Amino acid sequence: MGEYSKEYYKKRREFFLEYSKEYYETHREYYKEYYRSNKYIICKRSRDKWREKRNKILEFAGKKCIKCGFNDERALSIDHIDGRGFTRISWNKELNKILQSIEDKTFNLKFQILCFNCNQIKKVENNENPKWWHTINGQ
Repeated sequence: MGEYSKEYYKKRREFFLEYSKEYYETHREYYKEYYRSNKYIICKRSRDKWREKRNKILEFAGKKCIKCGFNDERALSIDHIDGRGFTRISWNKELNKILQSIEDKTFNLKFQILCFNCNQIKKVENNENPKWWHTINGQ
């Protein structure tokens, strides 16, 4: 998207948002049916995009746990350093923010790469588990 296009969109953002809402409302049944009939493809595409973003971040961060050095990508997680714990966040938005900061070279360390074991240990030590977890485990 060129600079002109970005500026044009910024100036008319409210118009585009309102138009999109109205269009969706008038074509709601079409979208529902489209999703029902293409659910597998839509979910697969979304999952593939998420994996691509995750792999770019892992590539940038070194593809290994910073605590123990474990390097199997299947068991690595992107963990918030600031201890957001179990708060509800959109991971897609978070991955986009991290990728954007990497591309802009304004990267600040608000995340770390941990294996799932180290991540769980960190959560228990910092009391970052959800409330129901403590009642189940008697803590």
